[in-house]
Amino acid sequence: MMIDGPATHHLVAVADVGRSTDNSNNAIYTLLGACIAAAATLLAVAVKSWFDAKVEKQRHQRELDKLNIEMTGRWDSAVLDRRQKAFSALLVTTHVLYDDIRRLRQHRRERSLDDEQYAAELRALSGIEGQTAVEELRLNATDGTASSAEALWQHLRSGGVPRGTAVASSEWVAWKEQYWILRLRLIEDCKRDLRRPRAV
Repeated sequence: MMIDGPATHHLVAVADVGRSTDNSNNAIYTLLGACIAAAATLLAVAVKSWFDAKVEKQRHQRELDKLNIEMTGRWDSAVLDRRQKAFSALLVTTHVLYDDIRRLRQHRRERSLDDEQYAAELRALSGIEGQTAVEELRLNATDGTASSAEALWQHLRSGGVPRGTAVASSEWVAWKEQYWILRLRLIEDCKRDLRRPRAV
């Protein structure tokens, strides 16, 4: 048996309002959940993008470092090669000149040459090859090594003994000893330069 009246209509209306409120709440929660999910997705994408960019940057930097090491190694190798050739050329040239002076000195002592002929032969010794070797060394060596090379070269080309004006035995001995001091100093400087290819 159903009772129809104002009270019944009122209960139905309240029930409809309740259902409407529940539906609105459900819609809000659904929308809120969707927003949270979207935000979480965007955050995950942003984090992944940041991480990928960081990894890519690190990989790129490693490749650049590797390339730099390779290029530096090649540059160092080229510098060492040029220095070694320049050092060898000068050391050989200066010792050839020293031997020529020593040989002429020996001829004078054996009376094969008089003092005038001795001086003329010394002046005739060519310095072109040695000067070229000095210039080549200057282009490839450190300042200290270049200075040592210049000192040795000047010792061989100037002064009384190389010009034939100093003929006393004591002068020869002093000159010869100084030659070896300067030569050994240059050799040590060359060795140091070859151990430090990037020091220019």
